[in-house]
Amino acid sequence: AGDVDAVVRACEAAVARAGYAVSRVHRATGDGDAARPDRAEAVFVVGGLVCAACPPRIVRALGLTAGVLEVAVEVLLERVRVAYDPARLGAQDVARKLRKLGYEAEVEGAASASDRALAGEKARRLAREAEVRRYGREALLALVLALPIFVVVMLLKPYGPRGVVLALEANVLGSKRRYLAAEALGSLLLATPIQFWLGARFYAGAVKALRRGSATMDTLVALGTSAAYGYSCYALGAASHNRPCCRSYRTCAMDGHCFHGHHYFETSALLIAFVLLGKYLEARAKGKTSRALRALLELQPARAVVLCDDQAETVDAAALRRGDVCLVAPGLAVPADGVVVRGASTVDESMLTGEARPVPKSADPERNAVYGGTVNLGPGALRVQVVAVGDDAVLSRIVRLIEAAQGSKTRVEALADVVARYFVLGVVVVACVAVIVWTALAATRAIPRSWYEREGPALFGLLFGVAVLVVACPCALGLATPTAVMVGTGVGARLGVLIKGGRPLEVARGVTCVVFDKTGTLTRGRPQVVRTELVAEDASALLGCAADDVADAVRDAVAAAEANSAHPLARALVDQVDAKRFACEAFASLDGRGVSASLRAADGREVVLHVGTRELLRDCGARALAPAVEERARKWEAGGATVVFVHAGASRRVGAEAGNGAEAGNGAAPGGGATVAFVAIEDRVRGDAAAAIRGLRARGVDVYMLTGDTERCAAAVAKKCGIPDAFARVRPDGKAAVVARLQGEGRVVMMVGDGVNDGPALAQADVGVAMGCGTSLAVEAADVVLMRNALADVDAAIQISRATFARIRSNLFFSLVFNGLGVPIAAGALFPVLRVRLPPEVAALAMALSSFCVVASSLSLNTFRPAPGGAAAETGAPAAEPRVVVGA
Repeated sequence: AGDVDAVVRACEAAVARAGYAVSRVHRATGDGDAARPDRAEAVFVVGGLVCAACPPRIVRALGLTAGVLEVAVEVLLERVRVAYDPARLGAQDVARKLRKLGYEAEVEGAASASDRALAGEKARRLAREAEVRRYGREALLALVLALPIFVVVMLLKPYGPRGVVLALEANVLGSKRRYLAAEALGSLLLATPIQFWLGARFYAGAVKALRRGSATMDTLVALGTSAAYGYSCYALGAASHNRPCCRSYRTCAMDGHCFHGHHYFETSALLIAFVLLGKYLEARAKGKTSRALRALLELQPARAVVLCDDQAETVDAAALRRGDVCLVAPGLAVPADGVVVRGASTVDESMLTGEARPVPKSADPERNAVYGGTVNLGPGALRVQVVAVGDDAVLSRIVRLIEAAQGSKTRVEALADVVARYFVLGVVVVACVAVIVWTALAATRAIPRSWYEREGPALFGLLFGVAVLVVACPCALGLATPTAVMVGTGVGARLGVLIKGGRPLEVARGVTCVVFDKTGTLTRGRPQVVRTELVAEDASALLGCAADDVADAVRDAVAAAEANSAHPLARALVDQVDAKRFACEAFASLDGRGVSASLRAADGREVVLHVGTRELLRDCGARALAPAVEERARKWEAGGATVVFVHAGASRRVGAEAGNGAEAGNGAAPGGGATVAFVAIEDRVRGDAAAAIRGLRARGVDVYMLTGDTERCAAAVAKKCGIPDAFARVRPDGKAAVVARLQGEGRVVMMVGDGVNDGPALAQADVGVAMGCGTSLAVEAADVVLMRNALADVDAAIQISRATFARIRSNLFFSLVFNGLGVPIAAGALFPVLRVRLPPEVAALAMALSSFCVVASSLSLNTFRPAPGGAAAETGAPAAEPRVVVGA
């Protein structure tokens, strides 16, 4: 640990000497997780998550375990993610706790996110296929055994020919003292294996829940079917003592000595058969919800052709390392993220961006980046040098984002979990009340005898209770949200919109305001120097060069100073020169103003250089610009260009710490020197920007632009994009303040950016959106990542959110209405009025189909396509002159 601390301190000192401030040190373990001595995280593959009551039960039980810090249950991925204190317990302790709760649990582990997800997805697919086959076999067998009972009891006995009825009612015991009808014996023999063999899973689940002091859907099925089966056995035993005249359950003069009840083996058998059928349909449908993730994982090639001394060797793609050079022939997939070092071809990147158009690739730095899983469409072969493997690969990052999104909970789902926690207990209470009330009413003859004459008071009340138990469906309520979230995030991934979780998916539907950063977001992010104009006569003396070499000297000095800057415009200033006549000895980045540097010329002369805004010129103590120079600079700004000024010869550098421009410890401006030039840099507006803005405004969303440029440049770019409001001269730390200001007005704000300085604003916004080409900080801080770098996808993200939550609302409405109406009807609420009772077997079928309908409803999101909004707004009024606010 001491060696690590020494290395960290040395790195901090080196960064400080380079002119940067270290704001935070992030230590990482080998697997990429934060190395905190008091916190570790493990993922568990869990089997036995039978219904919506399981997640809150696991969270509650593990939350009470000493040392457990955080628990997240990912039902559809069949995983539990646990953060714990490693000093107090380990991952295996958590696994044992899960097993004690009645679940199958193993610690998940793999080499990288994509490998881990691929292994997990394969295991889940095999388990799900086995589960589907098992449910299918059991449902088919249950139906084969239950249908004969149904046909005999419900069709042949009441409506069959007399000879058939007499044969069915024949006494198979051959005794005058005891009586057992042939159809009753057959029903018993067929119903028993259904009850105790095919229905064993429900008893096992109910017992596990009982041991945990809770109840699940298995509890409801076990109680309901046991009640029907148990009463049927009692009915057979009681009827076996009937007089000969009553052996067909008919009344006679000796009414008090005979039992007139009817067995309900067909009810218990059909209950289990229909529940198994519903489980089969639900398992098949749930298997399709992870189709988007499975499609991504299957794109990763298993083998790669590696070139070593011009010799080709086929190796396992998982064994690739940074620096390896791979040969990718036409028709083959790129095995890992890398850069093209030789060859030219076109590549299908639709798996990342959703864009079907082939992308040209060559060794040109502008188009040499390729990604693992994309396909070389030809015509040429590519030689690709690997630059990222494992968790650093784009595919692994996408997989992590999708898994996190599909496993996260929305506030609506959290509320549904709370309801589901108490739902089963409430249903049991309602069923008991229904049995007691109807039995008491019949026993006291408070209701007409014709209502219960056929079954008797006890059975009359019992059938209401059984119907309540089997009609209630907590699974439909529990599946309403997670299935829609999983399919919705999968649809987004297919369209190139990566949504990082349920929370941004939930919030994005209510976005009322979208704020765009200018550079790299509304513009192409490839700034170019369009004009360098000298404005000082004594520039040669200040820079130590010949009079005819001033222009080149200015460009070289600016490039040397900006080489250490991370600002997007710095690249344009650096790329314009090749010469190295100046060396940078000291550097400071002045947020929102520019840079200051101390340069050493080839002849040993020291030059203090400042490159930045007019504000920086004032901080340097520079004289005001000549009116003619100011006019020419403003002309370029009015055209949308960014103008930076170059000041040379100041007595000392402006310090980053001094808010008024002086170096630390000295409040006076440096003074001396002169402004020697200004440089106009233009970053063209994206071609799809105007259409994307029109689409958002057509949907009633307010649009703003943020930039650190002058108000004239901001107005020009905003007008080209059709944005009515812009904030200019906003420093990086002021972008978050602008977002907070809009939020303070009651708006739900979406921030769209791509740069390092956009990170705080993306984090402040209700929904942060990063362009896929942006910096890693912006992508990490954002809630949504646009892999296609298309601004139209901002509108698509909002539409996906709205469509997903519309489906969640409809799912929840259906679930609540089904249970809200089904339970009272099953309890007999309509019986006094309509004389209609919900048969238990019909209630079981309705319950089974309700879960399937919810999952099928969520799956229909796969057909969603975002509606284009730009064309619809073309006919609107022309954009007015933008309103520009200076500062935050």
